[in-house]
Amino acid sequence: MKPILYGSFLAVLAGLALQLGALQLPSPSGSLARLVKPSQARELAAFFSSMAIVVGAADQISTTAGFRRAQIAAVDILQEADPSLGGLGAINEPIERRLIAAIGIDGQIPDAELTPDMREALERALEEIAEDFR
Repeated sequence: MKPILYGSFLAVLAGLALQLGALQLPSPSGSLARLVKPSQARELAAFFSSMAIVVGAADQISTTAGFRRAQIAAVDILQEADPSLGGLGAINEPIERRLIAAIGIDGQIPDAELTPDMREALERALEEIAEDFR
């Protein structure tokens, strides 16, 4: 009986320490990870890593518009599967800036064919985004 009592007591103390901020768990270190909850950061890291794989391997995505459609559909599915990921507007702008830096022209992403160089740059940008959520 005493082990159960002591275990319960320790669990309550740990919960209070977390609640009061006395016990800090390691948080994700990337700049994008700091904009979301740790559990969301893990899911988003996996999501963008998967998008990088799809862009690099799938010939079905042959244009930047095709990528955008795939990205929007995938985000919708992800948010439907996990409603806690809805309303993550804080990450949209930094991600958009990175995508524009990778494949944009004059500050916008054109509707263009994904050349091998563009595909490689987009794949690399998506993997860097994924890494920044870790």
